[in-house]
Amino acid sequence: MQELSRSKLYEIEKVANFKELINRSAKLYPNKTAFIYKKNPKDTTYITHTYTDLKEDVRKFRY
Repeated sequence: MQELSRSKLYEIEKVANFKELINRSAKLYPNKTAFIYKKNPKDTTYITHTYTDLKEDVRKFRY
């Protein structure tokens, strides 16, 4: 059995909570697609949301 190296492949920035994760993603990838969906399963058109859109949606989500 081959033993894997424990050297780091890349640096990881730790985040304390979901809010930090969303803010960091929006800062690093503002115009990248965060997720896509269809309003209706039979639709042929997908709706895309960028990380900036997601950050704004989360900001609006309050009790």
